[in-house]
Amino acid sequence: MEGRVTAADTGRAVAGVRVGAVVGSLTSQSQRITNVTSTADAAVGAPRVEFDTVSGPDGKFRLLLPPNGPYRVYVNAPEGSPCLSVDRWLAWEDGKAGHELSIALPVGRVVRGVMKDDAGQPVAGGWVMYQPACGNREVPRGVLTGRDAPARTGADGAFALAVPPGPGWLEGWGPAPDYRLAAYDPWPCPQCQKDASRTFEHARVRLEAGADPSGGKGVPLTLRRGESVRVEAIGTDGKPVTSGVAVCRSVVQPLRNRVTRPLLIREGSGELPGCVPDRVYPVALLDPVGLAGAVAEVRVGDKPVVKLEPCGAAEVRLVDSAGRPLAGVMAEAWLALDCDRAANARAGTQGRWLVDQSWFDPKHHLPRPVTDAAGRATLRALVPGAEYVVVLTVHKRVYTSAAVRVRPGETERLPDIVAVFAGSWETQPRQGAGPEDD
Repeated sequence: MEGRVTAADTGRAVAGVRVGAVVGSLTSQSQRITNVTSTADAAVGAPRVEFDTVSGPDGKFRLLLPPNGPYRVYVNAPEGSPCLSVDRWLAWEDGKAGHELSIALPVGRVVRGVMKDDAGQPVAGGWVMYQPACGNREVPRGVLTGRDAPARTGADGAFALAVPPGPGWLEGWGPAPDYRLAAYDPWPCPQCQKDASRTFEHARVRLEAGADPSGGKGVPLTLRRGESVRVEAIGTDGKPVTSGVAVCRSVVQPLRNRVTRPLLIREGSGELPGCVPDRVYPVALLDPVGLAGAVAEVRVGDKPVVKLEPCGAAEVRLVDSAGRPLAGVMAEAWLALDCDRAANARAGTQGRWLVDQSWFDPKHHLPRPVTDAAGRATLRALVPGAEYVVVLTVHKRVYTSAAVRVRPGETERLPDIVAVFAGSWETQPRQGAGPEDD
């Protein structure tokens, strides 16, 4: 694939543009992202699906790709440029040896700012992204926003980000999960005042259409440091857990606002960062080697010691409307985990979110288990005391099991899931749902 990148307003060549191609469907791309953000081992074992290059002084680029598509092409403008990043889908015809792709990048406005902590010190290595406001119809078609077009802060905390016209939000994360959340209440859409939802960024600033909220001084993104709570984990043998993981709904991957960030447990203890007093933090702990886990609630000032119990499992059977088993379908285990809440609030008042087990346990859930000839799939290493649902996707239609609370050391047998679709099962593509997207 070769081509040239220009600016749409002037027609001039744009140098230093990163042109990347990701091979495969959205499902396989999402799975790749999950792999590389889970563990180092999962990242190393994941097949290569991303290929990239940089445009030269004349705006030209050339990229060698494997002969299997489709391809999603990302064109990311260099930092500080007013050009906006875009993407294109490319289907390569059989027998074709090359493809010409010329791209004219639309132009936006550059927002500059500085990320600092609450002590006034610059925060280097942070992430900043722009999200258009609901109802902003000025964003050109195909323009990348959010996590597909972020900026990183420099050693002085400074960042520069090209944003499209219209109102929106700047959202920021520190380089580590040591900071408080920007807000703790559900955040309603500022336009329609509906769809209130929790979000988990460390800083948020409103951008009005065409306005510079800093008056030319640079948009300030202020991060407030939280407190860390040490959690001790004891295995089923009464000894400290050598190597484990914990997840908390409020601690997320940078730029992926709803994907939990695994927190390591080493030699019997781990840290839950970014906490604030007078709040309760539900956590799930897992020892994937010792096959033990537990759920707990953590508060600032506590010194929790959590005793792990044997993991459980869930078995589900997938059939069609005639009761015939459906084989070869990927099954996903999703853990229901409450958000943090005020200490005087009832559990569940801040909403319950689903956490894909593969985000923190690739050992047992990547690759995902699939239904066998009898239509059955068993999902193992589930955290005892936690509530789960099993998700299967048949011909792009998602089916979800009844919720089940896992009991220590037991296998929960769920009611059959009945998939209803038109046509013959043998002609339907086998595929699984991608990880939760935001």
